[in-house]
Formats: sequence, C-alpha cells, structure tokens
Amino acid sequence: MYIMMLYLLTTMYNMYIRDTSTDGITQARIYELQTEYTKFRNDVTNQIYNAKRKFYLHEFDNCKSNNNDKWKFINNLLNKKTENPATPSLEENGKMLSDPLCIGPQ
Repeated sequence: MYIMMLYLLTTMYNMYIRDTSTDGITQARIYELQTEYTKFRNDVTNQIYNAKRKFYLHEFDNCKSNNNDKWKFINNLLNKKTENPATPSLEENGKMLSDPLCIGPQ
C-alpha cells in the first residue's frame, strides 16, 4: 500500500513538472501563445496573398488595351526570353551572304 501511494505521488509530481516548464509557463499559456502565433501567421499569409493579387491585377489593368504588353508581362513572369531567330548565312566566293533573297533559290 505504501509503495502504491509513493508511486501515485511521484506520478502526480511528474505530471506537475510536465505541465509547467522551467520558466513556470503552464501548458495553457503555451497553448495560448501557439494560438496567438497561428493567428498572426495566418494574417501575414493573407496579407501577402492579397498584396500579390492586387499587384498582378494592377499590372494586367495597365496593359488591358495592348495585347503585346500583356504577353510581354506574362512571359516576363514565366522567365521566358524571346530570341530572335538567327539569320541564315552562306559563304560564296569568300564572301558571307546573309540576305535571305541572295541565299534563296534563284
């Protein structure tokens, strides 16, 4: 019986130690801080989402009437680089010909 009481008291003491940290913060306070952090994190995430959405809507409104500007903006977002196709060149009699009319069939 004495061993059971000692075990019970030891368990209760260990539960008390578990429920309070070394700083004396209780589990309820930890839960409260965690809830506050989660709310703050969600607010910041929503603010970032809304700022991005507002930015992109504003940029699309700026190029609403010009489709070329709109596609330049989209390609810039996708990091697509527009490359000019290389002009074909041909060497004839020691001269470099790059004019497509001179190179083509005659």
